Amino acid sequence: VLTDQRGVSRLDPTCMGAYEIDCGSDTTFSTDTINVGTKIYGQTFTEVGVHDSIFETLQTAIGCDSVVMHKVVVKPTSLNYYVKTERKNKGDGSDWDNAMNGEDFAKYLPLAPDGATFYVAAGTYKPHPVYSDQNGDGKYVYFMPSAKNVSIVGGFSADIKSGTKSEPQKYETIFRSEDKSVQCFTSYSTNFYGVVFESPIVVNFSEDLLATFEKCTFREIDPTYNSVYKKCVVYHSEVLKSVIEFRECLFLKNKNTLLQGYQTPFNVGVDKCYNCTFVENEADFLFAFPGIDTKYGNSYEFENCTFSNNKANYGLFSHYGGLRLYNCSFFDNEAKTFLSDSSSDSSESSTLVGNVFLKNKFTSFFEGTRRTTSSDYFDLVSHNLFQSGITEMSGWSDNINLSETEKLEKNLFETDSKDEFVLKNNGGFTPTVALKSDKLSDGKSIRFPRLENVLTDQRGVERLDSTCMGAYEMNCRPVETELKDTVFVGDSYTFNGKNLDETCQKVGSYHFIETLTSAAGCDSVVKLSLAVRPLKNVSDYYVKTDGKGDGSD
Repeated sequence: VLTDQRGVSRLDPTCMGAYEIDCGSDTTFSTDTINVGTKIYGQTFTEVGVHDSIFETLQTAIGCDSVVMHKVVVKPTSLNYYVKTERKNKGDGSDWDNAMNGEDFAKYLPLAPDGATFYVAAGTYKPHPVYSDQNGDGKYVYFMPSAKNVSIVGGFSADIKSGTKSEPQKYETIFRSEDKSVQCFTSYSTNFYGVVFESPIVVNFSEDLLATFEKCTFREIDPTYNSVYKKCVVYHSEVLKSVIEFRECLFLKNKNTLLQGYQTPFNVGVDKCYNCTFVENEADFLFAFPGIDTKYGNSYEFENCTFSNNKANYGLFSHYGGLRLYNCSFFDNEAKTFLSDSSSDSSESSTLVGNVFLKNKFTSFFEGTRRTTSSDYFDLVSHNLFQSGITEMSGWSDNINLSETEKLEKNLFETDSKDEFVLKNNGGFTPTVALKSDKLSDGKSIRFPRLENVLTDQRGVERLDSTCMGAYEMNCRPVETELKDTVFVGDSYTFNGKNLDETCQKVGSYHFIETLTSAAGCDSVVKLSLAVRPLKNVSDYYVKTDGKGDGSD
């Protein structure tokens, strides 16, 4: 049977029935990942990126054609790259003189090897549509590296010629999309240093990974576009046992939730903020940590952070248990409630230690509905300074509760103006609270035993063993004590463990100074004026201009 019913030649493996079908198009797809400079499919790939227009036609044993569409992902191999807004010379990013531009930065970033570092000079960098993907709204986003421990360091002069010393206080490396409300940066296990974000960022992980933001600024972000990512500035996506750390970061004038975790039964993420400042941000909830319970959802820890002039329509914090606040300062914030907690008895309780709350406008400090009493939501609330409306905290010990009418700001804090705004530059990355006294007007101390894990204040100044409440440590001022005493010649006398018997052998007035250091590390200066008088039982004394003796005769 060499033909079909129509006379068409039959193929070697032929069709059943009276009709022969011609070979159809058989197309398969293949992806290969190689390093730059590797030869494959008859050509050497010298350009980093994704190459997807490679076709190969093969003929099968039966004479039919098979088309293979190859996509070749070409990865860079270097560990250090230098980036400027405009390409310089070779543009391969090998040094500042040959810096790559923002377009190549977008291309290299998702393909970088483990441990790579990108040094990015001052300027504004935006996603480029050729090398970035679209999100659901058709907006282009940067996809950060999928490799581990990739670092992006900003804060260099636009004209830098050499060196890798970052100065983010002087030079701004800005990441921003065309539409500032669009999430344009998706990070994995990435370390950011000295970068200014003006568009939202989503952090995705594999299990047990860490992302860090140090000396970064999140400024004037209004993430209103995307319900998928909960309309927040930084979104911690669904991950197991992953951690995001913020160190010395500034969140300024953002228009929606600043930090938010994903509500999922698989998320046990932890976000930590150290020495950060949050100023003039507005949202329904400033920090939202959803989860079925803390054993599934995110938990958050804040140390040495300053919160000032923020406004929340509902809660400053909204979460499912596990909030930890250590040595933070809250000033001039406004919210319906400070903390809204929806956790159950099986969840981790919250901890508030060493914090200062002044001039805030909270209708209530705490709201919770799923546990028996309000105290059940807290594991420890101690050594906090509260002013006005903190009735929920009245039962806990070691806190200082001030009346609503007490005006202690001017006594406690330094200020640069006539008003009572207490933040000023104290030498750190962001403004902090400037204490001018560690005592209240009634003499009560605002010091307490230092926490084991909070060794410095917000600026990095070492905390004393007896440390100040709030984010700012006040250095000890020497306490002077003056003592006066009288002995008779020949008596014994000891001062601060020192034997002064030899001094007491001669009549006269003597002065001693000792500097003592308390267990808290503060100095105390003690001054002693000691008068050595003649013996009581001697009534007559004999005097000559050249006398040599004791005047006994």
